[in-house]
Amino acid sequence: MHAAFFAPYAILRPHFETELELIHQHLDDGDRVTVWTCLGGPSACDTNQSGEAYRCIRCRGRRTAGMALIEGDYHESEYERLNDRQRAAFNAWNPNPTTHEDLVKIRIENFDLGWAVLSSMVSLHRDPAIDLVRWSHERNGLMRYAWSVYYSIRNRIREENVDRLYVWNGRQAPLRAAMRAAQAEGVPCMLHERGHSHQHYELYRDVMPHDRDYITREIHDAWERAGETSDRKRVGADWFQRRANGSDKSEKAYISGQVRGQLPAAWDDSRRNVVVFPSSEDEFVAIGEMWRNPLFSSQLEGLEWLLTELERVKSDVHLTLRIHPNLADVDNEQTRGLARLQSPWLTKIAADDPACTYTLLHHSEKVLTFGSTIGIEAVYWRKASVLAGMSYYRDLGSTNNPESKESLLTALHTDLPIPDPEPALKYGYYQATFGQAFKYFQADSRSKGTFKKQAIRPSMTVQAHAQVVKQLQRFRKSA
Repeated sequence: MHAAFFAPYAILRPHFETELELIHQHLDDGDRVTVWTCLGGPSACDTNQSGEAYRCIRCRGRRTAGMALIEGDYHESEYERLNDRQRAAFNAWNPNPTTHEDLVKIRIENFDLGWAVLSSMVSLHRDPAIDLVRWSHERNGLMRYAWSVYYSIRNRIREENVDRLYVWNGRQAPLRAAMRAAQAEGVPCMLHERGHSHQHYELYRDVMPHDRDYITREIHDAWERAGETSDRKRVGADWFQRRANGSDKSEKAYISGQVRGQLPAAWDDSRRNVVVFPSSEDEFVAIGEMWRNPLFSSQLEGLEWLLTELERVKSDVHLTLRIHPNLADVDNEQTRGLARLQSPWLTKIAADDPACTYTLLHHSEKVLTFGSTIGIEAVYWRKASVLAGMSYYRDLGSTNNPESKESLLTALHTDLPIPDPEPALKYGYYQATFGQAFKYFQADSRSKGTFKKQAIRPSMTVQAHAQVVKQLQRFRKSA
Protein backbone atom coordinates (compact mmCIF):
# COMPACT_ATOMS: atom_id res chain seq x y z
CA MET A 1 0.00 0.00 0.00
CA HIS A 2 1.08 3.55 -0.73
CA ALA A 3 -0.23 5.81 2.04
CA ALA A 4 0.07 9.57 1.55
CA PHE A 5 -0.38 12.28 4.16
CA PHE A 6 -1.34 15.88 3.54
CA ALA A 7 0.15 17.38 6.70
CA PRO A 8 0.54 21.17 6.47
CA TYR A 9 0.00 22.04 10.15
CA ALA A 10 2.81 20.69 12.31
CA ILE A 11 2.11 23.39 14.86
CA LEU A 12 -1.22 21.87 15.91
CA ARG A 13 -1.20 19.49 18.85
CA PRO A 14 -2.13 16.64 19.09
CA HIS A 15 -3.05 16.44 15.41
CA PHE A 16 0.52 16.48 14.15
CA GLU A 17 1.37 13.77 16.67
CA THR A 18 -1.57 11.75 15.33
CA GLU A 19 -0.11 12.02 11.84
CA LEU A 20 3.24 10.83 13.15
CA GLU A 21 1.46 7.91 14.81
CA LEU A 22 -0.25 6.89 11.57
CA ILE A 23 2.93 7.32 9.53
CA HIS A 24 4.83 5.10 11.93
CA GLN A 25 2.12 2.45 11.89
CA HIS A 26 2.18 2.26 8.07
CA LEU A 27 5.96 1.98 8.07
CA ASP A 28 5.71 -0.76 10.70
CA ASP A 29 3.42 -2.62 8.29
CA GLY A 30 5.94 -2.28 5.49
CA ASP A 31 3.91 0.22 3.48
CA ARG A 32 5.23 2.97 1.28
CA VAL A 33 4.68 6.40 2.88
CA THR A 34 4.69 9.86 1.33
CA VAL A 35 4.21 13.08 3.30
CA TRP A 36 3.12 16.26 1.53
CA THR A 37 3.80 19.35 3.58
CA CYS A 38 3.66 23.11 3.39
CA LEU A 39 6.98 24.95 3.26
CA GLY A 40 5.41 28.32 4.03
CA GLY A 41 4.52 31.15 1.75
CA PRO A 42 0.71 31.21 1.34
CA SER A 43 -0.83 34.55 2.11
CA ALA A 44 -3.12 32.87 4.63
CA CYS A 45 -3.64 29.53 6.33
CA ASP A 46 -5.64 28.31 9.30
CA THR A 47 -2.69 28.55 11.68
CA ASN A 48 -1.11 31.70 10.23
CA GLN A 49 -3.78 33.85 8.63
CA SER A 50 -1.41 36.79 8.19
CA GLY A 51 1.31 34.71 6.55
CA GLU A 52 3.91 35.84 9.11
CA ALA A 53 7.32 34.35 8.38
CA TYR A 54 8.29 33.59 11.97
CA ARG A 55 5.19 31.43 12.44
CA CYS A 56 6.08 29.44 9.34
CA ILE A 57 9.61 28.96 10.70
CA ARG A 58 8.27 27.58 13.98
CA CYS A 59 5.83 25.29 12.20
CA ARG A 60 8.52 23.89 9.89
CA GLY A 61 10.88 23.51 12.83
CA ARG A 62 8.36 21.47 14.77
CA ARG A 63 7.75 19.30 11.71
CA THR A 64 11.49 18.63 11.38
CA ALA A 65 11.73 17.68 15.05
CA GLY A 66 8.73 15.35 14.83
CA MET A 67 9.69 13.63 11.58
CA ALA A 68 13.15 12.94 13.02
CA LEU A 69 11.48 10.54 15.47
CA ILE A 70 10.09 8.35 12.69
CA GLU A 71 11.95 5.10 12.10
CA GLY A 72 11.83 3.91 8.53
CA ASP A 73 12.06 5.25 5.01
CA TYR A 74 9.48 7.73 3.78
CA HIS A 75 9.38 10.47 1.18
CA GLU A 76 8.61 14.06 2.16
CA SER A 77 8.01 16.95 -0.21
CA GLU A 78 6.03 20.16 -0.60
CA TYR A 79 2.44 19.52 -1.65
CA GLU A 80 2.30 21.91 -4.65
CA ARG A 81 2.26 20.28 -8.08
CA LEU A 82 0.44 22.36 -10.69
CA ASN A 83 0.93 21.93 -14.43
CA ASP A 84 1.32 24.92 -16.75
CA ARG A 85 -2.36 24.99 -17.71
CA GLN A 86 -3.44 24.91 -14.08
CA ARG A 87 -0.95 27.55 -13.08
CA ALA A 88 -2.27 29.87 -15.80
CA ALA A 89 -5.84 29.26 -14.63
CA PHE A 90 -4.74 29.83 -11.02
CA ASN A 91 -3.17 33.17 -11.91
CA ALA A 92 -6.30 34.24 -13.79
CA TRP A 93 -8.75 33.12 -11.10
CA ASN A 94 -9.96 36.14 -9.16
CA PRO A 95 -13.43 35.76 -7.57
CA ASN A 96 -14.63 38.50 -5.26
CA PRO A 97 -17.49 37.24 -3.06
CA THR A 98 -18.71 39.90 -0.65
CA THR A 99 -21.48 37.95 1.11
CA HIS A 100 -21.61 34.55 2.75
CA GLU A 101 -24.20 33.38 0.24
CA ASP A 102 -21.96 34.39 -2.66
CA LEU A 103 -18.98 32.65 -1.10
CA VAL A 104 -20.64 29.30 -0.40
CA LYS A 105 -21.79 29.10 -4.03
CA ILE A 106 -18.18 28.88 -5.22
CA ARG A 107 -17.35 25.33 -6.23
CA ILE A 108 -14.55 23.74 -8.21
CA GLU A 109 -15.77 20.48 -9.69
CA ASN A 110 -16.66 18.36 -6.61
CA PHE A 111 -14.95 20.75 -4.18
CA ASP A 112 -17.21 22.99 -2.06
CA LEU A 113 -14.47 25.59 -1.83
CA GLY A 114 -16.70 28.43 -0.62
CA TRP A 115 -17.99 26.48 2.36
CA ALA A 116 -14.44 25.43 3.23
CA VAL A 117 -13.09 28.98 3.13
CA LEU A 118 -16.01 30.33 5.15
CA SER A 119 -15.45 27.60 7.72
CA SER A 120 -11.81 28.59 8.09
CA MET A 121 -12.61 32.28 8.43
CA VAL A 122 -15.42 31.79 10.93
CA SER A 123 -13.19 29.60 13.09
CA LEU A 124 -10.21 31.93 12.91
CA HIS A 125 -12.25 34.90 14.12
CA ARG A 126 -14.92 33.00 16.08
CA ASP A 127 -17.45 35.15 14.26
CA PRO A 128 -20.32 33.46 12.36
CA ALA A 129 -21.02 36.80 10.65
CA ILE A 130 -17.42 37.38 9.52
CA ASP A 131 -17.11 40.42 7.26
CA LEU A 132 -15.72 39.17 3.94
CA VAL A 133 -14.95 42.67 2.70
CA ARG A 134 -13.03 43.74 5.79
CA TRP A 135 -11.05 40.49 5.72
CA SER A 136 -10.79 40.24 1.93
CA HIS A 137 -7.02 39.71 1.97
CA GLU A 138 -7.43 36.71 4.23
CA ARG A 139 -10.42 35.47 2.21
CA ASN A 140 -8.47 35.67 -1.06
CA GLY A 141 -5.43 33.97 0.45
CA LEU A 142 -7.49 31.04 1.72
CA MET A 143 -9.37 30.69 -1.58
CA ARG A 144 -6.14 30.55 -3.56
CA TYR A 145 -4.48 28.22 -1.07
CA ALA A 146 -7.45 25.81 -1.27
CA TRP A 147 -7.52 26.01 -5.08
CA SER A 148 -3.82 25.16 -5.24
CA VAL A 149 -4.14 22.27 -2.80
CA TYR A 150 -7.09 20.73 -4.65
CA TYR A 151 -5.39 20.48 -8.03
CA SER A 152 -1.94 19.74 -6.62
CA ILE A 153 -3.17 16.79 -4.57
CA ARG A 154 -5.16 15.43 -7.50
CA ASN A 155 -2.04 15.57 -9.64
CA ARG A 156 0.14 13.92 -7.03
CA ILE A 157 -2.34 11.13 -6.34
CA ARG A 158 -2.34 10.22 -10.04
CA GLU A 159 1.39 10.62 -10.60
CA GLU A 160 2.47 8.73 -7.48
CA ASN A 161 -0.17 5.97 -7.51
CA VAL A 162 -1.45 6.70 -4.03
CA ASP A 163 -3.77 4.11 -2.46
CA ARG A 164 -4.91 6.12 0.55
CA LEU A 165 -4.74 9.73 1.74
CA TYR A 166 -4.75 10.92 5.35
CA VAL A 167 -5.93 14.41 6.33
CA TRP A 168 -6.80 16.01 9.66
CA ASN A 169 -10.48 16.90 10.22
CA GLY A 170 -11.33 18.04 6.68
CA ARG A 171 -13.42 21.06 7.60
CA GLN A 172 -11.04 23.95 6.88
CA ALA A 173 -10.11 25.27 3.45
CA PRO A 174 -6.88 23.41 2.49
CA LEU A 175 -7.84 20.25 4.39
CA ARG A 176 -11.23 19.95 2.71
CA ALA A 177 -9.49 20.64 -0.60
CA ALA A 178 -7.26 17.60 -0.07
CA MET A 179 -10.20 15.42 0.95
CA ARG A 180 -12.21 16.42 -2.14
CA ALA A 181 -9.16 15.83 -4.32
CA ALA A 182 -8.88 12.25 -3.05
CA GLN A 183 -12.60 11.69 -3.58
CA ALA A 184 -12.36 13.07 -7.13
CA GLU A 185 -9.58 10.57 -7.85
CA GLY A 186 -11.47 7.66 -6.29
CA VAL A 187 -8.90 7.21 -3.52
CA PRO A 188 -10.05 6.58 0.08
CA CYS A 189 -9.48 9.59 2.32
CA MET A 190 -9.02 8.88 6.01
CA LEU A 191 -9.78 11.90 8.16
CA HIS A 192 -8.28 11.77 11.63
CA GLU A 193 -9.53 13.48 14.78
CA ARG A 194 -9.51 13.09 18.55
CA GLY A 195 -11.11 9.97 19.99
CA HIS A 196 -13.14 9.61 23.16
CA SER A 197 -10.13 10.33 25.36
CA HIS A 198 -6.69 11.93 25.13
CA GLN A 199 -5.26 8.47 24.54
CA HIS A 200 -7.38 7.74 21.48
CA TYR A 201 -7.84 8.98 17.93
CA GLU A 202 -10.53 8.22 15.39
CA LEU A 203 -10.52 7.74 11.62
CA TYR A 204 -13.39 8.69 9.31
CA ARG A 205 -13.36 7.26 5.81
CA ASP A 206 -14.44 9.75 3.16
CA VAL A 207 -16.57 11.81 5.56
CA MET A 208 -15.82 14.69 7.86
CA PRO A 209 -16.20 14.04 11.61
CA HIS A 210 -19.12 16.50 11.42
CA ASP A 211 -21.22 14.29 9.12
CA ARG A 212 -24.50 13.94 11.02
CA ASP A 213 -25.80 10.88 9.15
CA TYR A 214 -22.49 9.06 9.57
CA ILE A 215 -22.33 9.76 13.32
CA THR A 216 -25.92 8.64 13.78
CA ARG A 217 -25.10 5.31 12.12
CA GLU A 218 -21.96 4.95 14.22
CA ILE A 219 -23.93 5.55 17.43
CA HIS A 220 -26.39 2.77 16.54
CA ASP A 221 -23.67 0.43 15.28
CA ALA A 222 -21.52 0.84 18.39
CA TRP A 223 -24.52 0.00 20.57
CA GLU A 224 -25.37 -3.08 18.52
CA ARG A 225 -21.77 -4.29 18.43
CA ALA A 226 -21.58 -4.10 22.21
CA GLY A 227 -24.66 -6.32 22.54
CA GLU A 228 -27.29 -6.70 25.22
CA THR A 229 -25.05 -8.79 27.48
CA SER A 230 -22.42 -6.01 27.71
CA ASP A 231 -22.26 -3.17 30.20
CA ARG A 232 -23.17 -0.66 27.51
CA LYS A 233 -25.92 0.95 29.59
CA ARG A 234 -23.58 1.47 32.52
CA VAL A 235 -20.87 2.91 30.25
CA GLY A 236 -23.36 5.24 28.58
CA ALA A 237 -24.78 6.40 31.90
CA ASP A 238 -21.31 6.94 33.33
CA TRP A 239 -20.49 9.38 30.48
CA PHE A 240 -23.43 11.60 31.44
CA GLN A 241 -22.60 11.34 35.13
CA ARG A 242 -19.02 12.45 34.50
CA ARG A 243 -20.18 15.47 32.52
CA ALA A 244 -22.55 16.50 35.27
CA ASN A 245 -19.88 16.33 37.97
CA GLY A 246 -17.15 17.91 35.83
CA SER A 247 -14.91 14.85 35.71
CA ASP A 248 -15.10 14.20 31.96
CA LYS A 249 -11.43 14.57 30.98
CA SER A 250 -12.08 14.32 27.24
CA GLU A 251 -12.95 18.02 26.98
CA LYS A 252 -12.83 21.27 28.87
CA ALA A 253 -14.99 21.29 32.01
CA TYR A 254 -17.18 24.34 31.44
CA ILE A 255 -18.95 23.93 34.78
CA SER A 256 -15.76 24.32 36.83
CA GLY A 257 -16.70 27.87 37.89
CA GLN A 258 -20.30 27.02 38.74
CA VAL A 259 -21.72 26.41 42.19
CA ARG A 260 -23.57 23.12 42.48
CA GLY A 261 -27.19 23.66 43.46
CA GLN A 262 -27.19 27.40 42.72
CA LEU A 263 -30.06 28.95 40.77
CA PRO A 264 -30.22 32.55 39.54
CA ALA A 265 -31.71 35.03 42.02
CA ALA A 266 -34.68 35.69 39.71
CA TRP A 267 -35.68 32.01 39.48
CA ASP A 268 -39.36 31.38 40.24
CA ASP A 269 -40.50 27.75 40.56
CA SER A 270 -44.15 28.76 40.10
CA ARG A 271 -43.57 29.65 36.43
CA ARG A 272 -43.46 27.33 33.44
CA ASN A 273 -39.70 27.44 33.20
CA VAL A 274 -38.02 26.56 29.93
CA VAL A 275 -34.24 26.78 30.11
CA VAL A 276 -32.54 27.66 26.83
CA PHE A 277 -29.01 26.42 26.22
CA PRO A 278 -27.60 28.06 23.07
CA SER A 279 -24.35 26.79 21.59
CA SER A 280 -21.48 28.66 19.97
CA GLU A 281 -22.82 29.70 16.56
CA ASP A 282 -19.35 29.54 15.00
CA GLU A 283 -18.88 25.81 15.71
CA PHE A 284 -21.13 24.49 12.93
CA VAL A 285 -22.38 27.46 10.93
CA ALA A 286 -20.03 26.89 7.98
CA ILE A 287 -19.75 23.12 7.65
CA GLY A 288 -22.35 22.82 4.91
CA GLU A 289 -26.01 22.37 4.10
CA MET A 290 -26.42 19.44 6.51
CA TRP A 291 -26.06 21.83 9.44
CA ARG A 292 -28.41 24.55 8.25
CA ASN A 293 -31.07 25.27 10.86
CA PRO A 294 -34.46 24.36 9.34
CA LEU A 295 -36.32 27.06 11.28
CA PHE A 296 -34.05 30.09 11.72
CA SER A 297 -31.00 31.64 10.11
CA SER A 298 -29.37 31.84 13.55
CA GLN A 299 -30.04 31.04 17.19
CA LEU A 300 -30.36 34.76 17.87
CA GLU A 301 -33.12 35.09 15.27
CA GLY A 302 -34.89 32.14 16.88
CA LEU A 303 -34.76 33.66 20.34
CA GLU A 304 -35.97 37.04 19.08
CA TRP A 305 -38.89 35.39 17.31
CA LEU A 306 -39.81 33.35 20.38
CA LEU A 307 -39.78 36.34 22.71
CA THR A 308 -42.00 38.29 20.33
CA GLU A 309 -44.46 35.40 20.19
CA LEU A 310 -44.46 34.83 23.95
CA GLU A 311 -45.32 38.46 24.46
CA ARG A 312 -47.99 38.38 21.73
CA VAL A 313 -49.87 35.47 23.33
CA LYS A 314 -49.16 36.64 26.90
CA SER A 315 -47.62 33.25 27.54
CA ASP A 316 -47.16 31.61 30.93
CA VAL A 317 -43.83 30.22 29.65
CA HIS A 318 -40.69 31.94 30.92
CA LEU A 319 -37.33 31.49 29.18
CA THR A 320 -34.11 31.35 31.17
CA LEU A 321 -31.15 31.75 28.84
CA ARG A 322 -27.95 30.08 30.03
CA ILE A 323 -25.26 31.61 27.82
CA HIS A 324 -22.62 29.00 27.07
CA PRO A 325 -19.41 29.43 29.13
CA ASN A 326 -17.49 28.95 25.87
CA LEU A 327 -18.71 32.43 24.85
CA ALA A 328 -17.37 34.19 27.95
CA ASP A 329 -14.52 35.99 26.17
CA VAL A 330 -16.00 36.14 22.68
CA ASP A 331 -17.09 39.39 21.03
CA ASN A 332 -19.07 38.67 17.88
CA GLU A 333 -22.52 39.20 16.42
CA GLN A 334 -23.98 36.34 18.46
CA THR A 335 -22.68 37.53 21.84
CA ARG A 336 -23.58 41.15 21.13
CA GLY A 337 -27.06 40.07 20.04
CA LEU A 338 -27.58 37.95 23.15
CA ALA A 339 -26.50 40.91 25.27
CA ARG A 340 -29.21 43.07 23.62
CA LEU A 341 -32.06 40.63 24.30
CA GLN A 342 -34.57 42.09 26.74
CA SER A 343 -38.05 40.85 27.63
CA PRO A 344 -40.31 40.27 30.66
CA TRP A 345 -40.43 36.66 29.42
CA LEU A 346 -36.65 36.28 29.62
CA THR A 347 -34.01 35.86 32.30
CA LYS A 348 -30.41 35.85 31.12
CA ILE A 349 -27.54 34.10 32.86
CA ALA A 350 -24.11 35.36 31.85
CA ALA A 351 -21.51 32.93 30.54
CA ASP A 352 -19.40 33.33 33.68
CA ASP A 353 -22.31 33.32 36.15
CA PRO A 354 -21.91 30.69 38.94
CA ALA A 355 -25.50 29.41 38.53
CA CYS A 356 -25.29 25.67 37.97
CA THR A 357 -26.22 24.35 34.52
CA TYR A 358 -27.42 21.00 35.88
CA THR A 359 -29.44 22.56 38.69
CA LEU A 360 -31.18 24.67 36.04
CA LEU A 361 -31.84 21.54 34.00
CA HIS A 362 -33.37 19.63 36.92
CA HIS A 363 -35.59 22.54 38.00
CA SER A 364 -36.89 23.28 34.51
CA GLU A 365 -40.10 21.98 32.95
CA LYS A 366 -38.23 21.33 29.72
CA VAL A 367 -35.08 22.49 27.94
CA LEU A 368 -34.70 24.17 24.56
CA THR A 369 -31.51 23.85 22.55
CA PHE A 370 -30.30 24.59 19.04
CA GLY A 371 -27.84 21.68 19.01
CA SER A 372 -25.99 21.91 22.31
CA THR A 373 -25.02 18.59 23.94
CA ILE A 374 -27.12 19.52 26.96
CA GLY A 375 -30.14 18.65 24.79
CA ILE A 376 -29.30 14.93 24.88
CA GLU A 377 -28.11 15.18 28.48
CA ALA A 378 -31.61 16.37 29.35
CA VAL A 379 -33.00 13.15 27.87
CA TYR A 380 -30.68 11.09 30.06
CA TRP A 381 -31.95 13.00 33.13
CA ARG A 382 -35.54 12.29 31.99
CA LYS A 383 -36.29 15.88 31.08
CA ALA A 384 -38.27 16.83 27.95
CA SER A 385 -35.89 18.24 25.34
CA VAL A 386 -36.95 20.49 22.46
CA LEU A 387 -34.42 20.78 19.63
CA ALA A 388 -34.75 23.80 17.32
CA GLY A 389 -31.68 23.11 15.22
CA MET A 390 -29.31 20.44 14.01
CA SER A 391 -27.21 18.12 16.15
CA TYR A 392 -25.59 14.71 16.20
CA TYR A 393 -28.48 13.39 18.31
CA ARG A 394 -31.34 14.88 16.27
CA ASP A 395 -32.30 11.57 14.63
CA LEU A 396 -31.96 9.28 17.65
CA GLY A 397 -35.68 9.59 18.42
CA SER A 398 -35.29 11.12 21.87
CA THR A 399 -35.94 14.83 21.33
CA ASN A 400 -38.92 16.88 20.21
CA ASN A 401 -37.87 18.30 16.82
CA PRO A 402 -40.36 20.95 15.64
CA GLU A 403 -40.75 21.14 11.87
CA SER A 404 -42.07 24.71 11.89
CA LYS A 405 -41.92 27.84 14.02
CA GLU A 406 -45.52 27.32 15.04
CA SER A 407 -44.87 23.75 16.22
CA LEU A 408 -41.90 25.03 18.21
CA LEU A 409 -44.17 27.46 20.03
CA THR A 410 -46.68 24.67 20.61
CA ALA A 411 -43.98 22.38 22.04
CA LEU A 412 -43.00 24.99 24.60
CA HIS A 413 -46.64 25.28 25.76
CA THR A 414 -47.36 21.52 25.80
CA ASP A 415 -46.85 19.04 28.62
CA LEU A 416 -44.38 16.82 26.81
CA PRO A 417 -43.92 13.19 27.92
CA ILE A 418 -40.86 12.09 29.85
CA PRO A 419 -38.45 10.81 27.18
CA ASP A 420 -37.15 7.27 26.88
CA PRO A 421 -33.52 7.42 28.10
CA GLU A 422 -32.19 4.61 25.89
CA PRO A 423 -31.32 6.85 22.89
CA ALA A 424 -29.31 9.00 25.30
CA LEU A 425 -27.52 5.92 26.63
CA LYS A 426 -26.60 5.00 23.06
CA TYR A 427 -25.19 8.47 22.55
CA GLY A 428 -23.27 8.31 25.82
CA TYR A 429 -21.89 4.86 25.06
CA TYR A 430 -20.57 6.03 21.69
CA GLN A 431 -19.01 9.16 23.18
CA ALA A 432 -17.34 7.06 25.87
CA THR A 433 -15.83 4.46 23.56
CA PHE A 434 -15.15 5.70 20.01
CA GLY A 435 -11.62 5.76 18.67
CA GLN A 436 -8.44 3.71 18.66
CA ALA A 437 -5.64 3.72 21.20
CA PHE A 438 -2.33 5.43 20.39
CA LYS A 439 0.75 3.26 20.31
CA TYR A 440 3.54 5.85 20.12
CA PHE A 441 1.88 9.04 21.38
CA GLN A 442 1.27 9.48 25.10
CA ALA A 443 -1.08 12.38 25.80
CA ASP A 444 -0.95 14.25 29.08
CA SER A 445 -3.89 16.55 28.25
CA ARG A 446 -5.89 17.75 25.25
CA SER A 447 -2.86 19.48 23.74
CA LYS A 448 0.23 18.18 25.51
CA GLY A 449 2.08 14.89 25.40
CA THR A 450 5.10 13.04 24.13
CA PHE A 451 5.76 11.04 21.00
CA LYS A 452 8.01 8.06 21.67
CA LYS A 453 8.63 9.64 25.09
CA GLN A 454 9.87 12.92 23.60
CA ALA A 455 8.16 16.30 23.52
CA ILE A 456 8.19 17.73 20.00
CA ARG A 457 9.67 21.21 19.88
CA PRO A 458 11.60 23.19 17.28
CA SER A 459 15.34 23.19 17.92
CA MET A 460 16.87 26.08 19.87
CA THR A 461 18.41 27.32 16.63
CA VAL A 462 15.02 27.39 14.90
CA GLN A 463 13.39 29.12 17.86
CA ALA A 464 16.14 31.76 17.89
CA HIS A 465 15.75 32.27 14.13
CA ALA A 466 11.99 32.70 14.49
CA GLN A 467 12.45 35.22 17.28
CA VAL A 468 14.90 37.29 15.23
CA VAL A 469 12.50 37.32 12.27
CA LYS A 470 9.65 38.32 14.58
CA GLN A 471 11.61 41.23 16.03
CA LEU A 472 12.67 42.40 12.56
CA GLN A 473 9.05 42.33 11.45
CA ARG A 474 8.00 44.45 14.43
CA PHE A 475 10.82 46.89 13.74
CA ARG A 476 9.76 47.32 10.10
CA LYS A 477 6.15 47.91 11.12
CA SER A 478 7.13 50.57 13.64
CA ALA A 479 9.64 52.30 11.36
